Amino acid sequence: MKCLIPVIIAIIAASRADAGDDQFPIASPSTAVGGPRAGKEFPIVDTPAYKGAIVPAEEAAQTPCLLKYYQNFWTPTTNDIAKAESKLKAYLDSSTDDDAVRERRKLASFRRQYVGYTAKGEKRILCSFLPGVKPGQDPFVGLRRSFIKVFDGGPSFWRIDYRVEKDECDNFDVDHGY
Repeated sequence: MKCLIPVIIAIIAASRADAGDDQFPIASPSTAVGGPRAGKEFPIVDTPAYKGAIVPAEEAAQTPCLLKYYQNFWTPTTNDIAKAESKLKAYLDSSTDDDAVRERRKLASFRRQYVGYTAKGEKRILCSFLPGVKPGQDPFVGLRRSFIKVFDGGPSFWRIDYRVEKDECDNFDVDHGY
């Protein structure tokens, strides 16, 4: 047992440490990923600057972790996503928040999922960021059929809202893990 304790501590420390700009701490040992599997694949957004999946309104409305916090779902278009991406980059570029500075450096490496919802009569897009994949792997693995909700994943998992009518971002939130 005494030999096992240093190994466990090393694994936890390695998973929590910030990696280089092109690497991600994958997840803490207590990471839980959840979300129901959709009957069909989500629309994919694949550009040189960002890669992700659009969660259709009908799928978002059946996802318990989304229903808990969001309502009146709608499906964003690729044009909506392009506007959101432009503004979230500008938001991160102008922020002095340590988390924003760190995420900005590796922004293109994150994969995304986009969920359209309405709050207080205002259309918004939840932009959920997940770690990238290794070179040569499918960048859309896991994104095509399920909204990915991470609990205690650490700083490689974060989100921001895009307010469609106001053409601005807010609610930047990084998962700091346990």
